[in-house]
Amino acid sequence: MPRNQIIVKFPKLNDKGGDVSKKWYVEYFYRIPNETTPRKRRISEGLCSGTAEQRYRNASIIIERVTRMLKSPDLFKIKPDEMTKVLADDTTLRPEADRYAAYQNATSAKNLTAEFIEYLNGSIAQKTYETYKSKLRIFCEWCERENVNIIQAERETLLPFFRSLATERNLTKRSIFKYKQILHSFYNYLLDKNYIFENPVRDIPNYGTIVDMAPAPMEKSDTERLKAAIQKHDPQLWLACMIQYYCAIRPGTELRLLLVGDINMQTETITIRQQNAKNRHKETVPMPAPVKAMIEQLGYMNYSPDFYLFGPYGIPAAQPMGKNTLRNRFNKFRDDLGLSKQIKFYSWKHTGAINMVENGVSVWDLQHHMRHSSITTTEEYIRQRANRSNRAKDFLDEI
Repeated sequence: MPRNQIIVKFPKLNDKGGDVSKKWYVEYFYRIPNETTPRKRRISEGLCSGTAEQRYRNASIIIERVTRMLKSPDLFKIKPDEMTKVLADDTTLRPEADRYAAYQNATSAKNLTAEFIEYLNGSIAQKTYETYKSKLRIFCEWCERENVNIIQAERETLLPFFRSLATERNLTKRSIFKYKQILHSFYNYLLDKNYIFENPVRDIPNYGTIVDMAPAPMEKSDTERLKAAIQKHDPQLWLACMIQYYCAIRPGTELRLLLVGDINMQTETITIRQQNAKNRHKETVPMPAPVKAMIEQLGYMNYSPDFYLFGPYGIPAAQPMGKNTLRNRFNKFRDDLGLSKQIKFYSWKHTGAINMVENGVSVWDLQHHMRHSSITTTEEYIRQRANRSNRAKDFLDEI
């Protein structure tokens, strides 16, 4: 079966991780019927000088303008009798009616999934929102490739899609389960809208491989070597490691988007704002003495409460650092020390949890400390080694 071709890729800013010394640009492309090569464009005007804030403002104007242009019905002027191959390589021919049906199915799928995504916008975390978008895009591509009408699809129609995730994309059971959840929610949305009469995503077999994706906990000797190197050469990164280890704050959105104002030195707590929390609930976690002392040592509380704690230049700033910056900096220390690549930046949080278990914390205290919604999730960490305990954070060895 030929590979699917994307008709339009809407504009997106490449900000080079927020580095203003590099050339920023907005990139997009689109395909015109009867043209084999997509029209690729990059716009850098107004994005190569000025502050990051000015560049982001200019980029939003460019993206809005280009998006309007790409959504204009005059751009493609597609008619059934002019329709070229929606999918397929240049040597593959399909009957005209079949090609137009593929186009209609693809358009229907993209429109309905876009409607669903817009409905979700603002109600789920940004990272979850992006996950929904990417997985629904892959589903739309499959529908176009296989000429599947998204409204008329039944369980038996969709089974090949889930099989393809395992056989073609070699995904794990865990990843395919996520597709099941997202598509089940999508079809529930269509059900509520009276677009369909029954949700076809049901009784889907457990396709995929079993892979343990949990970050490896670190040995005491590894944490000591990493501490010595990171604390000396990158204090900001060391603070991020400490917050993971002591406070069980997740290293993605929760950690990266912490504000100075989220730190309360009097109550010795850190607030996870609702829009950043994985479970979409505002939460307050205790801040142990070593974390408090490190923040005081760095002088971070002298900055504006509206500044991000982890700014791009090693100090709090009005803009947060890039999504992968802390992870990449940690990986460099790990590799320079010759440690196993199974040790991830996320390993600090996992190591803290395992350390609590080894020191006798109870499953209930650990669940509260880790902010797990399910005790089952917590049991994956403790592996039936829990005993009675007092306050969870007191069971951590100092690093």
